[in-house]
Amino acid sequence: MTSADILLNHSIKPSVLRVMIYDYLKSHRTHPTADDIYSHLLKDAPTLSKTTVYNTLKLFVDKKVARSVTIDGFQTRYDGYMEDHGHFRCNHCHSLFDFEISEISDSNLEGFHFDTKDVYYTGVCKNCIQKN
Repeated sequence: MTSADILLNHSIKPSVLRVMIYDYLKSHRTHPTADDIYSHLLKDAPTLSKTTVYNTLKLFVDKKVARSVTIDGFQTRYDGYMEDHGHFRCNHCHSLFDFEISEISDSNLEGFHFDTKDVYYTGVCKNCIQKN
């Protein structure tokens, strides 16, 4: 299924810029910020504006084709991987890593309606530990 098809399936009109932004999110599992995406796509899309990137990412999050990840309370990053997984943020290098989770139990939430499930850890990643 193409990116345009995925966007259409989520009631998003697949403009050229929206497809570019979605393709970037899907191919860069680095949890980029809106500014990262803007900077990387600008050379291929000189008419791209930061406002377009921010509005598109908000639309993607609202339509559940991407999620926003804010662990430190300061920087919002974006993730195009929508399967259940957790995030680890390194306090030293500030990188964000995905990790698989076997299951998120929501048995204690009977009667609740929830929209998102977030699991995250903070600490020092193995790369930073090996450098020290």
